[in-house]
Amino acid sequence: MASTDVTQFNALAVSVCPCCGARYPGAARFCAKDGTPLRAQRAEPPGDVLAGRDVGRFRILRRLGAGGMSRVYLAEEHGTGRRCAVKTLDPDIAASAEGLQRFRREATNHARIGAHPHICALLDFGSTADGVVYIALEYVDGEPLAALLRRAGSLPPARAAAIVRQAAGGLAVAHAHGLVHRDLKPENILLGRAADGSDHVTLIDFGIAKSPLDTQRLTSTGIAVGTPLFMSPEQLAADAVDARSDIYSLGLVTFLMLAGSLPFPTDTPDSMTRRMLGQLQRLDEVRPEVGWPAALQDALGDALAPAPDERYARVEDFARDLQAAVSAWSVARGPSAPIVERAILRGVAPRADGGAPPGADAAASPPSSTSPRTPAA
Repeated sequence: MASTDVTQFNALAVSVCPCCGARYPGAARFCAKDGTPLRAQRAEPPGDVLAGRDVGRFRILRRLGAGGMSRVYLAEEHGTGRRCAVKTLDPDIAASAEGLQRFRREATNHARIGAHPHICALLDFGSTADGVVYIALEYVDGEPLAALLRRAGSLPPARAAAIVRQAAGGLAVAHAHGLVHRDLKPENILLGRAADGSDHVTLIDFGIAKSPLDTQRLTSTGIAVGTPLFMSPEQLAADAVDARSDIYSLGLVTFLMLAGSLPFPTDTPDSMTRRMLGQLQRLDEVRPEVGWPAALQDALGDALAPAPDERYARVEDFARDLQAAVSAWSVARGPSAPIVERAILRGVAPRADGGAPPGADAAASPPSSTSPRTPAA
């Protein structure tokens, strides 16, 4: 990097939250999401400063993405040639106790879970002699569910139920170890391809997961932690959370996959109030043309109950009921269903004249090879 580039880079500063990684203009002092005092951080440097060098036992190939707290690189393990994702903590964040502890917490949470087919596996955690703090994770060749939904709008019920079933499998193992993810959202659900061409789900980003072994509070008392649009009512209220909070978040993700929108308006201030009061829309209110079965809407209603005691106690029970409702619906309707309902079951938006547009089956099956995506920065 030329000296003039370094000078210009150091002169450009932003402020970053050491807790959630949100970035703000240099004049901001506190995080709008969690109230944490912001720390100054240099802007992103030109070029890829780690490409070609070793970090631990991994050779960095290229950068894949960057966030407020970290950068994610495609890397290759020495000796085995195995590709992985190396996440490095921003040096300014690493200098803060909160940021370093949160990064260590992510590695510890992955280590507690161990190997699981639906959770991104931890390969290594450490720091280099020159202070690069890193986590090495399994490399997932796929894309976030969020990217698929941006393209497709909504998914066929059968595909959505299969994604929920796998995500629930990963969450169930995390819950068995006493972990609550607290940030389940489409961006943290990666879709790869199984050997048979179907979706393979991998959960990522356990950086703000709640653990029974936590000995230090990493967030201020009374501050909600997570992504607001996918928070449970108890998260929004900054109350204690357990596995049922993740079930609520998975219910919102499920609703989004089926309806193409969340069950509350996202552009008005009352979105949080509606969740707190249980005033959510039903599938048949958002997409009345479908004719949703009662069993499917009941399963979603139980997952999205405002009070934790009214929800499913186990995430796998929600996934089981959802799958059973979708399967029964598909069998009951079959080829005799009206063309509009057949289109919905395949994930196709019907034309205004009642027909389905040609070539609109993309949502019904996993996409062909996509740009590699990895654990969130």
